[in-house]
Amino acid sequence: ASLCDNCEDQTSAVNCQDCERDLCSSCDATLHKPFKMKTHRRAGLDGSPLPQQQQQQPPSPANALLRGTSSAGPASP
Repeated sequence: ASLCDNCEDQTSAVNCQDCERDLCSSCDATLHKPFKMKTHRRAGLDGSPLPQQQQQQPPSPANALLRGTSSAGPASP
């Protein structure tokens, strides 16, 4: 098994196609925590998809509107 491309201490468990790196679970969680990084295409090193709790997709614009969190401002009447 190869070492994490980030910390070079732990065994790699995840491949991120967008970062082009093999990462341990800890580095994967830390590096992909920011909102803009959550859309990165990641999979287990065996090619299996990550569990939903590890690879979260950002809310769709429609869901953001329902929650009132859109940055577009109030809708016109």
